[in-house]
Amino acid sequence: TDSHLLYWSNLKLKLKRNNISLYGKIGDRSETIFPIANNGTDTLLLRLTCKDFSIRFSEKRLRLAPGEKKDIHISSLVTRKSKITVLHLNSPGERQIHIPIEVEGSDLNTNSFSSTPPDESSSIALETEGRESITIQLESDEKLLKIKQSGKVIKNYPLSKIFNPIPIHDLPNGKYVFEISNLSTGKKRYCVVLKN
Repeated sequence: TDSHLLYWSNLKLKLKRNNISLYGKIGDRSETIFPIANNGTDTLLLRLTCKDFSIRFSEKRLRLAPGEKKDIHISSLVTRKSKITVLHLNSPGERQIHIPIEVEGSDLNTNSFSSTPPDESSSIALETEGRESITIQLESDEKLLKIKQSGKVIKNYPLSKIFNPIPIHDLPNGKYVFEISNLSTGKKRYCVVLKN
């Protein structure tokens, strides 16, 4: 990603990104690194704030000497509801800079699926607990989801995005095998979902 150079009078703040994304499984804490650098000739004093108290920073106050770079660790608890909040960067006597923080969660991700076809003893990857839909996060090459029960395909869904909402409201309660396929190689991976 291109770096963004922001000017505060004679102060120069270099940001590697102009937004922050935190992705993860619902219930986990997701963390990312936000690189920041002082490209100016004066020492830069920074204060980081966010109105969302679930967002945590490794440092809330920074002192960056000319040419100094730092990685800020930013984390958030991932909840069922996606959210966008804002990181505020403040420097004495300068305008405030606003950087969007997006937090998005999934019920299943790449690590939820195994290359071994499931059997009766396979552990359940997810219990849906009355939800109408679930979200699958995939950054791999699997592009098709088959929902199976007792070996029979119940539904097919394309997986065209990183975050894929899958409606399950019309599925009867019970155990299902979720099979994701790489259409180029034919490779498949599986997990067991309990609709309850």
